[in-house]
Amino acid sequence: MTVSHEQSVLAMRVYLSFGELDDLQAAWDDLFQSEGGLVYQSYDWCKLWWHYYGRGRELRILTFWADSELVGAIPFFVDKIGVWPTGLRVAKGIASEYSTSRFSMAIRPAFQRAILKMFVTQLIEVDRCDLISIGPIAGAESLRADLNEIATYQPIDISIRTSDAVVVMIYDLSGGLDGLMSNISSGRRANLRRSMRQIENQQDVVVRHIIDPEELKAEFDGFCELHRLRWHEDGKRGHFEDWPDSKAFHSALLAAQGRHQRCRLYKISRKEEVVAYEYGYFYGDWYFWLLPARSISQEWERLSIGQVSSLIQMRTESENGATRADLGVGFYEYKKSMGAITEDLHQISIGRPHWLSRLRVRLWSQISKLVHLCYYKIWFLRIVPRLKYFSSPLWSFWIRTRF
Repeated sequence: MTVSHEQSVLAMRVYLSFGELDDLQAAWDDLFQSEGGLVYQSYDWCKLWWHYYGRGRELRILTFWADSELVGAIPFFVDKIGVWPTGLRVAKGIASEYSTSRFSMAIRPAFQRAILKMFVTQLIEVDRCDLISIGPIAGAESLRADLNEIATYQPIDISIRTSDAVVVMIYDLSGGLDGLMSNISSGRRANLRRSMRQIENQQDVVVRHIIDPEELKAEFDGFCELHRLRWHEDGKRGHFEDWPDSKAFHSALLAAQGRHQRCRLYKISRKEEVVAYEYGYFYGDWYFWLLPARSISQEWERLSIGQVSSLIQMRTESENGATRADLGVGFYEYKKSMGAITEDLHQISIGRPHWLSRLRVRLWSQISKLVHLCYYKIWFLRIVPRLKYFSSPLWSFWIRTRF
């Protein structure tokens, strides 16, 4: 599909497999980094996510070109939930499921409205999707005007609602560690600085910043085990037991991203004792903090090891050029007390204006609410923690219906 755009001819190319895309990896990542895209939609992340979670789905990687320049990239897929005639055909963003990440598109601002129009036309009219679900995404308001403009000449149903994740929490690292800590109350700031000195100045304490792929691979099992033990101490299971195939996915991910020196693993140890890990990624000018692992020892709890290890990684990443840190979706009071700001997340829905599509969307919206209540809120959150030997990960059907 091609359209004229001022002096350029804007063309869209749709890719149905990653095998066709490998030559675009460098251009893809350059575009996402320059336009503030997220590591969750970096090329390697998308490709590996699709390998682990794309079975039975249809890939739709939409790229947009002005002459020979890549000016837009939207990594999507089409999922079919249920069976005809009530089955829902829904398009979603890659890496917006089976994780706690959020979604981003990479679009040069001058081309945004034209690209969104081509994107909607492809998925609604060509692929015959009943629904396009975009999110959780920050900055939805910036898309509202363009989508409303598209709706004036291309009948579509548009709604923007607050995402289940509600917010993403972010540290401003532009002022380094001192700037970050200036947002913390004076009493708490003094206690944290004292704890940092006590931990870092201990003779046998070693703080390592691991970015070498082979070292990352060697340390990853230890990180996962310490993460598991900490969550089990609280009567919970942790990320790698909750999310299907997450350990295998992240093992592959750190190897792939490690080749670009994006993956970070911070390790604090004293002699043979591992005190804490912090796991994250550097992309563009963002640091993406993913998961922690902490010692369950009361000695380290008294020294606020969780907050201190987090500050150590933020200090290092700001020195390496990070100006912002993504702390993940969802509101946490302890992150707020550490100076984090919040940014609202939304879910954008674009529906096909056909009576049967609208009926399917309403039906599956109600099914989704019922499954969320019965399975997640009652079974998973209330009953499963009391079942000592129950170890199944989150139900894929529940994950797929959270649109």
